Amino acid sequence: MTTPFPDTYAAGVRLPSRELPREVVVWLEGELGGRVVHHDDKRGGFSPGVASVITVESGRRAFVKAVGASINPDAIGFMRAEAAQAVRLPDLPGLLRPLVTADLVADGDEWCVALFPVIDGRPPHHPWRPDEARRVLDTVDELTSSLTPSPWPDDPGRDDKYDVFFRGWSRIAAHPDDPWHGNPWVATHLDRLVALEGAGRAALRGDTLSQRDLRADNILLTDDTVWIVDWAHAGNTARWFDGLVLLADVVASRADIGDGGALDVAELLRTHPAVATADEPVQWGIIAGLAATLHRFAQAAAPPGLPTIRTWQGQTAEDILRFVIRALPATL
Repeated sequence: MTTPFPDTYAAGVRLPSRELPREVVVWLEGELGGRVVHHDDKRGGFSPGVASVITVESGRRAFVKAVGASINPDAIGFMRAEAAQAVRLPDLPGLLRPLVTADLVADGDEWCVALFPVIDGRPPHHPWRPDEARRVLDTVDELTSSLTPSPWPDDPGRDDKYDVFFRGWSRIAAHPDDPWHGNPWVATHLDRLVALEGAGRAALRGDTLSQRDLRADNILLTDDTVWIVDWAHAGNTARWFDGLVLLADVVASRADIGDGGALDVAELLRTHPAVATADEPVQWGIIAGLAATLHRFAQAAAPPGLPTIRTWQGQTAEDILRFVIRALPATL
């Protein structure tokens, strides 16, 4: 991305790769067969660890992701999940699998490290552009067809985690001091939103392997391929789930026509095959549910090493809520 990141884009504060512990650097250089001579740190996402393209003396390059437990104990858990699950991904166009992964100890601190092939691509623009949004949605539709039935029939039932995740409106209803009770539209429609939340939760289960965290910062575009990366939260859900999460990011980027953008997101919900198979109450239950849950998350203290995440969650929640207020069908 050649322009500064807008405030809608998920971009936290990462550790520069030049600051990796010596033990980790020695491992990287051993795997790549030479001394690291160039670092190209990347942004996007909220992990406080390293995300960088490194080059060794021979010219060989690799994309390295790494995080230490002392930086954030939850982040190393997500990194381990990403490494373990990326290895299991089927060999399909656009799915990025690691070259090698390792758990290391450096100065008494646990580190998870993974090397990936370098993809010379770029993230989609924020606000999303119509051609890029449709291209990625088309890819999601094709990919979910290839991933249904799921190649992971032993998925450990993590749908339950998402059933809990999509209870934001119920939590708001149970807390009269929540700031959104002061929003007149929310106050008037809260029972309706809780009911839609229930419709979305009831339909979550499915037999499609889904990335489940699909935003612009987890996508790379090349001339011929849409790459979907970071499968740390992957699991089996309904096949329309990734498309709906993606459209929530489109809305949060302020690309919808109601925000002055060039995309009619409500029309995409009705017509695009990546999402149109979901019933209308389910679609709006998931999208409105994302707003409510992110709103609740935003009120907590920032986790260690992630100073920007709560601001981003709060702004994303407000952007999605604004879309729901103006576009939610009156028949629901």
